[in-house]
Amino acid sequence: METRILADKLVVAEDVFDPREYEMVEKEIASLRQFIEPTYHGSDVTLYRAVLDQLYGDRKRSFILQILPEKLYSRSVLDQTDTIMDLCYTLLNKQHKFSTALTEMRSDTDYRTHTDTGSGVGWTQIFMSWIWYYNPQPELFTHGDLIVEDLDLTITPKDNRLVLLPAYLNHRITPAIYAEGSGEYYRTTLNGFLTIG
Repeated sequence: METRILADKLVVAEDVFDPREYEMVEKEIASLRQFIEPTYHGSDVTLYRAVLDQLYGDRKRSFILQILPEKLYSRSVLDQTDTIMDLCYTLLNKQHKFSTALTEMRSDTDYRTHTDTGSGVGWTQIFMSWIWYYNPQPELFTHGDLIVEDLDLTITPKDNRLVLLPAYLNHRITPAIYAEGSGEYYRTTLNGFLTIG
C-alpha cells in the first residue's frame, strides 16, 4: 500500500488490499448486494446503501469489518497522519467508533456539497470520513469524482483506492456517467466515519 498526503489534509492510499484480500472483499460485497436499500439525502439525492454495522451482530463474521481497521491503522497510514495535526491525536489513540457501509450510486445523482459533521445528535463527534473505491476492471463509468471544495481538489474513484478526509471539509460527488450496457455495474464504495467517543 502506497500513501500520500494531499493539500496537507487528505490521506490517499493506493492498492489498499492485496489480491487475496481484494478477492475476499469482492466476495463479501457480492453477498451484501441483496441488503442494499435506498437512503434519501434531502429531496433530490438517493444513495443505495447497506450498513454493515447493522447487518452483522458479530463483527467477526465480516471479513470487511475485520480487515478495514487494519488498513486504516496501518503503519503507512499512521506515518502520514502524524503530520496532519487535526487527525493525528485521535487516530493514534484510537478513541473512536467506527462505521462502515456499502454504497452504490445507481443514477446520475449529483451528491451536492455537504460536510459529514452534521448538526444533529450523534453526528457532531465525527472527525474523519473515509472512502474505499471498488470499481472492478474494466470500469464501466466515468466521473463520479469526489470534489473537496475547501481544498480545490478532485479525487477520481480509482479501484482499490482509500481516501481519508477531515469530516468538516465541504465536499460533493459528481454524477457517475455509465457506459451503455453497464447493467448492474455501479460506482461502488465502502465508506464510513470515525467518531470520537
